[in-house]
Formats: sequence, C-alpha cells, structure tokens
Amino acid sequence: MSKPKIAIVVGSTRAARFAD
Repeated sequence: MSKPKIAIVVGSTRAARFAD
C-alpha cells in the first residue's frame, strides 16, 4: 500500500515539475 501511494505522489510531483 505504501509503495503504490509513493509512486502516485512521485508521479504527480514529477509530472507537475515536468509540466512546469
């Protein structure tokens, strides 16, 4: 449960950074 949650958070942050 922790792994998928971290992946989502990292993906969201990475996507936001990339879009930025």
